Amino acid sequence: YPSGAPAIAADQAALQGAATIMVGPVGRDRFGRMCRDRLSADGVDVSQVRTDLVAPTATAHVAYDASGGRDFVFTLKHSAATGLVPDDLDAALFAGCRYLLVSGSTLFAPGPVAAVERAVALARDAGAVLALDLNVRAQLLDADGFAILAGLVAAAGILLAGHEDLASMARHGVPVDPAAFVAARPGRLALVKRGADGATLLT
Repeated sequence: YPSGAPAIAADQAALQGAATIMVGPVGRDRFGRMCRDRLSADGVDVSQVRTDLVAPTATAHVAYDASGGRDFVFTLKHSAATGLVPDDLDAALFAGCRYLLVSGSTLFAPGPVAAVERAVALARDAGAVLALDLNVRAQLLDADGFAILAGLVAAAGILLAGHEDLASMARHGVPVDPAAFVAARPGRLALVKRGADGATLLT
């Protein structure tokens, strides 16, 4: 499936009939075209998916063990994804925005971090709800990255997290309790993903 976690979410939201915009750069290669074409075919607005004429599309390779555990190898450092910057976020995009989805896997380089911070500010000004998919990739984050992720948890109205995400946050000194997250502010939701066992929704 050509995408990554944020694109999968955008794709599925569009298939459910939600007006959905994807923001982020891809390379001028077959991977980039495949991502854009798949999203567009499923109804995602890809007008803000910028093509980097030099850097390649980011890729991730995933190996699964017998228990369902995963090991990732990323090719991000010199990819188009590193070029995501605040200027990619036009304030006009947020007119009428109801939800902003941010994935923790985006916080791997200074440009994307700054872009996420601008997106969160624009969404807040528009009255939109921040939905945060923890999607922790510890090999991509330093201590500052985990601190930023913890700040996004505090700002979010919707939290999506798997058991591996929660365990990783705890190991790095920023534990997240989905039940406490929901209780801290009226209207919050938390979805704890349990793999083959489904998911638990906390309200």
